[in-house]
Amino acid sequence: MNLQSMTGFARAVAEHDGTSIAWEVKSVNGKSVEVRLRLPQGLERLEPAVRQTVQKRFARGNFQATLTVGRAAGQQAQPVVNEAFLRDLAGLAKRLQEQFGAAPATADGLLSLRGVLDIPETTETEEARAALDSAILSALEVALGGLEQARQGEGAALRSLLSGHIDAIEALTLRAEADPSREPAVIRERITEQVRLLMDASANLDASRLHMEAAFLATKADIREEIDRLK
Repeated sequence: MNLQSMTGFARAVAEHDGTSIAWEVKSVNGKSVEVRLRLPQGLERLEPAVRQTVQKRFARGNFQATLTVGRAAGQQAQPVVNEAFLRDLAGLAKRLQEQFGAAPATADGLLSLRGVLDIPETTETEEARAALDSAILSALEVALGGLEQARQGEGAALRSLLSGHIDAIEALTLRAEADPSREPAVIRERITEQVRLLMDASANLDASRLHMEAAFLATKADIREEIDRLK
């Protein structure tokens, strides 16, 4: 029997056309498959495919998958500074400082103002986008394969532990079954002796009631049903 745990972790990295791809996936116990994703901005389109990929491979567990994508320097859009607007803002900041004692403007403060710094959106063809998506999903398959191996490794350790417990239960059950003290005749003799000692110690005890209780205890002392359950 292939026993698989529901906890595990794996990481997979890949590269596609100058773009680095890294997946980190982990899982913990869960009654069904639940997937939480952390995808970079602009790659939210992959969420349905990622969920389907996880659900095809696993039947149970709570999963968290994190994708990191790094663009090569040549693929990253270069920021554009609106220098004319920046000069106007710098001049205004200087006049405010001179006339009203305002704090001097800083470069990072000016650059953070809307309209000063612009990062143009990169354009990519449908073919390039599809190729990147395919590379990302292929890397996910590798990561999920590693996660499956990690879960199987922990499952093997659990199998060994559980097998040891089962072997111990079997040994104790057989010992209990073979113990001569559980034979009905032995139990009856032991209880009869205890009743005799009680009667000798006190003449006020109801003998018939005492024998009824002894018979009830003798019945309760039979552990045949428990042994059958353990087997």
